[in-house]
Amino acid sequence: MTPSQDCPGTGPDRPTVILIIDDDAGDTKLLCRALGESGLSCALRRARSMQAALGNHGEDAIDLVFLDYGLPNADGLVNIDTVLGQWPEAAVAVVTGQGDEVIAAAAIKAGAIDYIPKRHIAPASLRRLVQNGLEVTRLRHQIEAQRQELDTFAHTLAHDLKAPLRALDYFTLSLAEAIATGDSHAMTADHTEIAGLVARLHRTIDTLAAHLHPGQGDAHRPEPADALLRAAAANLHAEIAESGAALRAGPLPVVLCAGSEVIQLLQNLIGNGIKYCRDHPPDIHVSAAPTHAGRWVFSVRDNGIGIAPEHAEQVFQPFRRLHREEEFPGTGLGLATCAKIVRRHGGRIWCEPQPQGTLFRFTLPAAPEPP
Repeated sequence: MTPSQDCPGTGPDRPTVILIIDDDAGDTKLLCRALGESGLSCALRRARSMQAALGNHGEDAIDLVFLDYGLPNADGLVNIDTVLGQWPEAAVAVVTGQGDEVIAAAAIKAGAIDYIPKRHIAPASLRRLVQNGLEVTRLRHQIEAQRQELDTFAHTLAHDLKAPLRALDYFTLSLAEAIATGDSHAMTADHTEIAGLVARLHRTIDTLAAHLHPGQGDAHRPEPADALLRAAAANLHAEIAESGAALRAGPLPVVLCAGSEVIQLLQNLIGNGIKYCRDHPPDIHVSAAPTHAGRWVFSVRDNGIGIAPEHAEQVFQPFRRLHREEEFPGTGLGLATCAKIVRRHGGRIWCEPQPQGTLFRFTLPAAPEPP
């Protein structure tokens, strides 16, 4: 398709990726032709069943899905839920051979952004549907992200800031008593505790700020990932030197990203590999492999204490810590920030527990080929 008009949320650097899931080859051809004549810059993917869509395109970054409501041996509403579960950032438009208002209302309630009978498929109507649908989806995600950030901030105020403030109150009173009695040993002990609590508060506030506003909205541009990795390693110089960590990397590509955000992403994952390693020096390896969807899958492997399979998903949620503060200090926002950065780049991140250590994988868009 000839790029002539970009869609909201995709930007000028790549076309809108549209997945058509329809078992009728004729209807799929009609939809493809209308999209081709719509004036939109689109890259099309096709699947004749939900199983084929997940198997062939499950790793793709999909912007919009045209979903046939009447797929054989399938519940249309369940399929909407399946699509949104696999591609949570995508817009879903339901296509059907019948103009049933009851089905339309149920589809919208289930999470679809629009409903179009096949007899109404035309270039102009599809262009409006795609543009409006992507904009509605973008606004939905923006509202949800703001709600989650408010929850995160409220949780921090209620727990991660309140507890050290109570402790500060206790130790300042204790310090006042030590000063009054001239107990220099108690003064030194209370001062040490207060200094540690202040440092913890600073760390929590800085981490919260980085989680709420990673990169401060840096523009996405082609960035050599090996340079971003060197920058992350430089930020962790003290931790690497103190732990005796070995940081190794294979050949890394050029990716389309906000450089400061990906530096923070790599820094958090490498820092995790250093922190959660006992009894031996950390060994961390970073690599990348291309996908057929114009993206790169990055792998960060460590030899630390690992993550149990049942915790592999929850570690990316804010404040979900698997260890006590006394064992491994932290705020519980490091991996949540990683997930947020990857989502901002239209990718996904996941954890693969290993016999020893942990393997984190995440996807980033490939940089466009130079003209």
